[in-house]
Amino acid sequence: MSAKVYRCAGKPTLTDRLYALKWTLGYFEKDAKMKKFIAWCGVSLALVTLAACNTVAGIGADLEAAGEAIEDAAEDAKDD
Repeated sequence: MSAKVYRCAGKPTLTDRLYALKWTLGYFEKDAKMKKFIAWCGVSLALVTLAACNTVAGIGADLEAAGEAIEDAAEDAKDD
């Protein structure tokens, strides 16, 4: 697919800009199946992650445990 090139003096017209936008979007639509697959993988990963935490309280506990682990590692590094 090749883009039309308009040779004119001055700024491109609205038609020129719309054609360029249409060409750009058409170019990216070629990978639509791959993008859809990646999106579904992302959604699946998010659902699995949320299911692992079970509740908002579970997420809070997980974040608290991660924070404490980072604190402990920082204190150990500081002591060395």
